[in-house]
Amino acid sequence: MKNIYLYMFVGILAIIMVVVSLMNFDPKVETWSSIIAGGAVALLILKSPAIFAYIKQKRAK
Repeated sequence: MKNIYLYMFVGILAIIMVVVSLMNFDPKVETWSSIIAGGAVALLILKSPAIFAYIKQKRAK
């Protein structure tokens, strides 16, 4: 159960990082934020079936 919260936190953090990266985009400057945000979004996509199953299980109770 705590893993689900961790995955959801990482997903929310990734969305925030993507928005901040897009707002401050400068092609001349290389940053790690886009790489980290991409990895976090990929983790969210991979773990989304577990998150959806947890939400469905909570709704069924």
